[in-house]
Amino acid sequence: AVNCDLVISCITSSDDELAHAALFRWMLERNKANLILQSKSPYVEQFLTHEISSGRGQRYLDLLWRFYEKAGHYDKAAMLLSRLADNENEEISLSQRFAYLSHAIICAQAGNDPKTKAMIQELRDKVEVAHIQLAIKECMDIRTPKQQELVKLLDGPILSLQVLLEKFAAPYGLHKVQLAIFHCANLYSEEPIMAVWENILQSEFKYEGEVSERLLCTLHELYAIYGSTKYFPR
Repeated sequence: AVNCDLVISCITSSDDELAHAALFRWMLERNKANLILQSKSPYVEQFLTHEISSGRGQRYLDLLWRFYEKAGHYDKAAMLLSRLADNENEEISLSQRFAYLSHAIICAQAGNDPKTKAMIQELRDKVEVAHIQLAIKECMDIRTPKQQELVKLLDGPILSLQVLLEKFAAPYGLHKVQLAIFHCANLYSEEPIMAVWENILQSEFKYEGEVSERLLCTLHELYAIYGSTKYFPR
C-alpha cells in the first residue's frame, strides 16, 4: 500500500498528462473515483471532458460536476447539473433528476455568474414540474401492462406540463393533479378550473365512510396550497 501510494504521489506530482489519465482509469476500474476528486492533479477536468466526448457518459458527467463543485466552480457545476436533469437518457430516474435539480439550485446560489443566477427560478420551476410528475407516478395503478409502461415513462425524463395533463392527469381523472398543473403553468380560465373543483368535490362522495370528514381534509389540504391564490374558489 505504501508503494502504491508512492507511485500515485509521483504520478500526480508529474506533468505527464498521459500518466495522469492512466492513473485515473486505474482508479475508476477499482471503484476509487473519490481519489480522482481528492487528487491535486491539474488534468482532472481534461481527462473527464475527454472521456465524456468519447461517449463514456454518465459516470464521467457525475464525476465532472462533483469536481467542479469541489474546486469551487459553482457556475460550471450548476450548468452541468441542469443539463443532467434535462438529459433524455431514460436510465436516469426521476428521483435522480430531482437530486440534480436540487444540487443545481445550491450551486447556482453559490455561483457568481449573473447567467447562472438567472437560472435559479427556471430550476425551481423544473422542480415543481417534477413534483407533479412524481405525484402522477404515485397515483398510477401498475396492475396492467399499459400502466406499467406509463409508470416507466414517468420515471424518466421530466415531461412537459401539457403532456402530463393530456396523457395522464385528464384521462386518468387525477383532478388534484390537474389543479396543480394549471397553477404551475399559471393558466387560469374560470370554467375549466371550476370544472376541476367540481370533480374534486364529487370524487369525495364515491367512497364509503364519513364524507364530511374526508371532504374537510381535502379542502384543508388544498387551501394550504392554493388558499391565497385565484385557484381556490371564493
